[in-house]
Amino acid sequence: MPTRFDLPALSDKDYAQLVKELTASIPRYSDNWTDYNDSDPGTTLLQLLAWLGDITLYRIDTIPTELYLNFTRWLVGASGEALDQLVSQLEGEVLRDAKGNIIYLAGVEVYLDPDRLSLARYLQGIERGVQSDVNRLRRRAMAYWNTPYRAVTTADFEQLTYQVTAGVPAASTEYTIRRVVVRTRPPYIQVIPITLYPLGYSISVAPASQPPALMTLTATIQTGQMLYVDFSYDTLIEAVDLYLDPRRLLGTPVEVSAPIYNPVTLTVRLAVLAQADPSTVLNAVFTAINDLTSPVTGGADGKGWPYGRALNDNDILAAIADVPGIDHSQPVHVDAETLPGFVLGVSQLGVTSLLGPGYDLGLPQIWLANIIASTDTWTLQVGVHARVGVDTVLPYPGI
Repeated sequence: MPTRFDLPALSDKDYAQLVKELTASIPRYSDNWTDYNDSDPGTTLLQLLAWLGDITLYRIDTIPTELYLNFTRWLVGASGEALDQLVSQLEGEVLRDAKGNIIYLAGVEVYLDPDRLSLARYLQGIERGVQSDVNRLRRRAMAYWNTPYRAVTTADFEQLTYQVTAGVPAASTEYTIRRVVVRTRPPYIQVIPITLYPLGYSISVAPASQPPALMTLTATIQTGQMLYVDFSYDTLIEAVDLYLDPRRLLGTPVEVSAPIYNPVTLTVRLAVLAQADPSTVLNAVFTAINDLTSPVTGGADGKGWPYGRALNDNDILAAIADVPGIDHSQPVHVDAETLPGFVLGVSQLGVTSLLGPGYDLGLPQIWLANIIASTDTWTLQVGVHARVGVDTVLPYPGI
């Protein structure tokens, strides 16, 4: 299916251009016509012809509303009474499990062909008398035209996976797919839908027990806070799998998987400015780190942390570099340790399970964070080191 449906612009000349071209062509046919003023009868005839030509070109380049309606009817595949039957048929075609039970996501059915149903309902409203301008009709028709049905490329798989929860209420964030990771892992294509579930942390900021530290922020995932897998990820995976199955190419195996969350333990030691509030600085640092590791809005580009990439110390340093109140004249020490052989919360957060040999990295999830603030100064040592290579020739008198 073509990706665009653009019509050529036929009315590329207006009245003024037509008059200019007609006037410029006069010497080709007559040497006696030298008066081109508006008072000349011949010029008046040329202006009349240019006016008629302008109207004709405008009408040629104007597509009537009925033509757009016919094009939309052709896209949907029905009109009139057949359109009503089609809408009823599409409304009954929903995702069902192996036992024939309807699959609900946040209480909403998942239609097998939501784009066609949406356009058919819109066309049905127009045929019943609902007012709609040509521009909106054209946008709806072109949006459907440009939406793939068959999943061929990774972009197709990604776009089609988003459609599974397109009808889910926006308030149900844990059921709304916010990001899709598609990876070609021969012999199959892996599709990983990611939702945004608000994780709970137990955060405490207290004076440090030992100098030179001033205050320490300790953040741990709240015990019992359920992870994505628990709320009903199995249902979401089943829905995506059933939705993509009729759209994949024959012979292309597709595996829909839940995202892997690797636990990360983090220690940050930094100095705060004398006029800054240590508690405010520590909370801002933790917020910046949490935003960096967000599976949906994190990462350097703000499109989610790269799936399969471990979190390192330099990532943390870059994320907190612009936090106000940090004394950058002192070193900032970061120790981020990922437990790659474990996955967070099969049943609940705060509980880890071993992935076993051949484990896979997924997304980092802060499990335990200790951020320590101090105002102590650090000794700056400057040393000069030199080494003479074996191929170095030293100037020596007499040689």
